[in-house]
Amino acid sequence: GDHIATENIQLNNNYLSNDGGNEGIRIDDSGNVGIGTNAPSAKLDIVGKLDLKEDVSNILITGGTSNTGNYNVIMGDFAANNVSSSNNTVIGHQSGRDMSTAATNTFSGYRSGMQTTTGDDNTAYGGLSLYTIGSGDDNTAIGRSAMQNTAGGDSNVGIGYQAMYNGQGTSNMGLGKRALYSVNGNSNVGIGSDAGQSMGAGASNTFIGSNSGKNTTGSYNVFLGSQSGASASGSYLLHIESGVSYNANPLIYGEFDNDYVKINGDFESTGKVTVGDNVEGNAVN
Repeated sequence: GDHIATENIQLNNNYLSNDGGNEGIRIDDSGNVGIGTNAPSAKLDIVGKLDLKEDVSNILITGGTSNTGNYNVIMGDFAANNVSSSNNTVIGHQSGRDMSTAATNTFSGYRSGMQTTTGDDNTAYGGLSLYTIGSGDDNTAIGRSAMQNTAGGDSNVGIGYQAMYNGQGTSNMGLGKRALYSVNGNSNVGIGSDAGQSMGAGASNTFIGSNSGKNTTGSYNVFLGSQSGASASGSYLLHIESGVSYNANPLIYGEFDNDYVKINGDFESTGKVTVGDNVEGNAVN
């Protein structure tokens, strides 16, 4: 029958067990509860498989939170503090803390996605990554402080330490340490450490190489090679160069808007060279 305890039950280092054997629940003198262990080291210490049935819509291992959404996985103190949406995976101290209706996000790392409020389909891996994204959607940040101060932008990718750290705008991609650090335009690509680091509102630029386009502010530029176009000004420029410092006269210089190309060096061809529509010559150098 039923039993109603009128005082504490002293187990004397014994288990609560179905069959009286040495298995089941073990409680030590500190109040730690062990399942599958006789020496629990935490308030709940489980050794073995944890099976949560499919009628459990959320997995919550957190503190100080009020969650009303469904199908979320939330782990960490104040992680996804007041989320009311669904299909989020949030892991880390204060990760996704300010989420409200934001849905289908994945945040992993200390304060990653912390100030996300209504943004959807964002992915952040690394401490402070996507920290202030707010209402932005479809962003991917990988690396510590990647896209940390990006606010409200959509469809951006920042991979590397502080990649797109202060980046704004839409459809930008920064790959490398501090790549596109301060970008404020759209549709830019920076690949390499500090590529496009200090550029501002420029748009549709392509920078490939460390420090390429580092201080450029124009648009529709293509800079290929280390330091290429690092301090160039203007738009629709082509710079192909590689060196330890910026060269204002790169090996290959071009202006897309004027259909103009200049080679700053010797030119050699092992085949025919056609100039314009009518002049054709033999191999030249």
